[in-house]
Amino acid sequence: MVSPTEAKALASRPVAMSFAGACFAVSLSTACLNLRLSRSSVAAMAVSGPAPELVNARLAMLGFAGAAGAELQGAGPVLAQATAYAPQLAALVFVVSLASLVPLMSGSKRQRWGPFTSGAELALGRSAMIGMASLLALETLYGNTLF
Repeated sequence: MVSPTEAKALASRPVAMSFAGACFAVSLSTACLNLRLSRSSVAAMAVSGPAPELVNARLAMLGFAGAAGAELQGAGPVLAQATAYAPQLAALVFVVSLASLVPLMSGSKRQRWGPFTSGAELALGRSAMIGMASLLALETLYGNTLF
C-alpha cells in the first residue's frame, strides 16, 4: 500500500497519478471481493436490476461534465480526449463502477439527502447519457468540438 507521503510525491507526476489511482482501485476491489453474494446482489446486477442503469448514469454524468469542461478549456474533441487519457479514463470507470456496486451488493438503502434523491439521480443520469451520445454524434458529424 502507498503511504500518504508517497501518494503526494506520486501525484505530482502524471504517470504516477494513474499508478496511485490503480493502487486505490486494487484496494477497493479487494473490499468488493470480500462481500458475500446474495440473491439480492445477483438481482441488482441483472439487466433489469438497479446496478447497470445506476453505474451508466453516474459515468455519463462524470463523462459529460468532464468532456464539456475540457472542451471549454481547449482540450479538443471528446474522442481525442479519451484517446489521450485512456489509462486514467479506464481507472475512473473501474473505481466509479466499484464504488457504485459496493453499496448495492451490501444491501444498504439509498437515502435522500436534501434535494438529491435516487429518482433525481437517475433522471439526471439519463439526461447525461443522451447529452453524451449527442455530443459524440455532433462532433463526429461536424468534425470539430461543439463547445
